[in-house]
Amino acid sequence: MYWSQFPLRETLITGSIAGIIWIIYTLLSFRKGLPVRVLAFRSGLLAISLLSLCLLIWKPQYPIRQTAGEALLLTENMTEIPDSIPVFALDKVETSAKVRKLHDIAALARNFPEIGQLYVAGYGLEPEQFQHLKHLQVSFIEKNQPTGFQWLAYDHHIEEGEKLQVSGTFKPISKDTIKLWLETAEGIQDSVLLTASNQHFILQARPQLTGNFIGTIRIKQNRTIRNEPLPYTVASKKPLRVLILQDFPAFEINYLKSWLARQKHQVQVRTRISQEKFNNQLLNLATPQTSIFQTLEKADLLITDEGSLKQLSVTERNQLKKAINQGLGLLLLPEESWLQKKEVLGHRIPINFSEIKQFQPLENSSAGMTEKLPATFAKNSYVVPIIQSYKQEVITAFVPEGKGRIGVQLATATFPWLLNGEDKSYNDFWTEVLQAVSRRKEKKEIQLVNLPLLWQQNLSKITVADSSQTMNIRYSSGTTQVIYPKNELPDLSVASYAFRPTVSGWADFYSGGDSSQTEKLYILPSEAWKDLKQAEWWRKNQLYEKKSVPASKQTFTTFRDIPLLWFMLLFLVSAGGLWWHERVA
Repeated sequence: MYWSQFPLRETLITGSIAGIIWIIYTLLSFRKGLPVRVLAFRSGLLAISLLSLCLLIWKPQYPIRQTAGEALLLTENMTEIPDSIPVFALDKVETSAKVRKLHDIAALARNFPEIGQLYVAGYGLEPEQFQHLKHLQVSFIEKNQPTGFQWLAYDHHIEEGEKLQVSGTFKPISKDTIKLWLETAEGIQDSVLLTASNQHFILQARPQLTGNFIGTIRIKQNRTIRNEPLPYTVASKKPLRVLILQDFPAFEINYLKSWLARQKHQVQVRTRISQEKFNNQLLNLATPQTSIFQTLEKADLLITDEGSLKQLSVTERNQLKKAINQGLGLLLLPEESWLQKKEVLGHRIPINFSEIKQFQPLENSSAGMTEKLPATFAKNSYVVPIIQSYKQEVITAFVPEGKGRIGVQLATATFPWLLNGEDKSYNDFWTEVLQAVSRRKEKKEIQLVNLPLLWQQNLSKITVADSSQTMNIRYSSGTTQVIYPKNELPDLSVASYAFRPTVSGWADFYSGGDSSQTEKLYILPSEAWKDLKQAEWWRKNQLYEKKSVPASKQTFTTFRDIPLLWFMLLFLVSAGGLWWHERVA
């Protein structure tokens, strides 16, 4: 750090002027023929006088090495304020008059370099603020995890008939039972009770209306009820291209192909009639296909029984494996003999041999399986459940294979549901299976940002796969806001944008002036999901504390001003001495 508060350029200029004055005075005195001793004495007095005058202008400092001090920073939900150390708070925190306010966290390092240990009380700091505290050892006083929502996950964008599943954890304030409701545009769809020992929840719904909606998570805790917004988009269902292979006509596949056709899916069925003859049937397809294996690349799902899979030629099996690796979904409806080998295209599937006489796969349905199931899938990290009971018995599952999935369904007689009038159970069951096993489709994600409060320093951020220079946000009111990239991401094909939204609700954002290709953005109100944000901050604050600078390194160099009175006295003595000596001489 430079030793003077005076700018370096001005310091050099004033020093040069003083030096020139000293040289001129010395030369003039030398021409007068003064004795060397007198000349040296007067030149010395002038040099001291000029130097002390310059020091008065420069305001010099001297460095000292000292141990860093401590300070307390108050954040939201702050605790008791001590008197023993300096206390700071950001502008947004309401506190007593003895607390020094900081406009932003960077001011702490900028204006108070003597602080080396910072204690943070309350919920903590936003993760973006950590970059200003790299030189400090930071300790967070609040060690108890905040109450309320700890994490939340759901698919913002679904298709008509698909499941909207909201999962998360909620930490209650007390031991009282907490009730959560999921409400969509079609009303209350699901609810769950939580206790202090059971904090995980799953809420489900199957929205049928298409469009952009704002659902609600309703929380009843003690006598208090509050609502949190849950934005989601339901797109129109896109028909699937389904291929079916069956070794012989069966009721299960006959009912299934009819249901698929009623759901507007495109279906191609190949049924073996004899050893070398097949019957091909097209549903919702106008163009006849010569071979089902010529359409694997365009298909989303292949449903087959075990006999058809066994009789595939080597070429057909290789074609099928290649298509699955590229994204095709395969669903096997096996016979009971398959349970002995438990293998599909080289994949061994773990099985539990425990007979199930009555199986209810859907919690909100009275339908149960009419057949006895001799086994269920064993759970491991390799097998992903699709259909399971409230007792966690899995009868439909898949294993990943490349970009595709290989599914197996042990329940091979679901058609009795239709015969018994359980159409909804049948629809929900097969919609769930198709969604899980079919070719993965790219979904547009809704980006969620919080409307900032007036005091909030950090802007809202969105990230898009677009290298355009500008983006436009069009609010529901019709107003448009232009935003610019921050250029902080290493991937040039992805851009990060920071902006300050003006109103909450649905909005569209698009690149440049092309408003034909828009993506959805939902701006949450400022106070929405506040406990969820606080829980995330708390976790990141605790993690940052472990990485902060060790206390043993907390020493620093600071500079203190030299009292200007000494320079003033020195100037008066030297200038007065020079004047007196010239008068006497």
